[in-house]
Amino acid sequence: MKANLAKTTILLLFFIFSASFAGSTETTAQPENTAQNRHRELTGSWKLVRATITPDVLGIPVPVHGFTARGVISTDSTCTIHASGSFLGKEYSYSGNGRIEETDGATLVFTVDKGIIVRDGTQHHDRPGSRIHASYRVTADDTLIIMTFRDADGIRYRFDLELSLSG
Repeated sequence: MKANLAKTTILLLFFIFSASFAGSTETTAQPENTAQNRHRELTGSWKLVRATITPDVLGIPVPVHGFTARGVISTDSTCTIHASGSFLGKEYSYSGNGRIEETDGATLVFTVDKGIIVRDGTQHHDRPGSRIHASYRVTADDTLIIMTFRDADGIRYRFDLELSLSG
């Protein structure tokens, strides 16, 4: 359980940039934005500001501290991610790249091209073609809000992430 949850955390801490599993989605419509404007809102360098995990059995968000994560979304929808930190007594890092697709006005799908997960010094390759589905919105102050779900060991987890433009 700890390994699955920790892996899920490192992958989702930078939302859709890696995907060694498929997630569920929950979406809200944003019809006032055109597809081009929405993509323009996502293009840039992002850094993790805040992350929480909410296990369904608790119903209370648990803050995730001790992670740094940065990523870049390019105008051609490619993206890269670098993240690292510790969770449940283990050290994790992730470095990878892939492509973002928008399925509607509020849902993104990230498809992995290449990625490496390192857990306590042991490398694992992310599966090319793996996907994560996540709902998102960009606030007026350019904060990217991401939400996705992961089922692990019979428990459903909700991941909420806040990212800000980093330059």
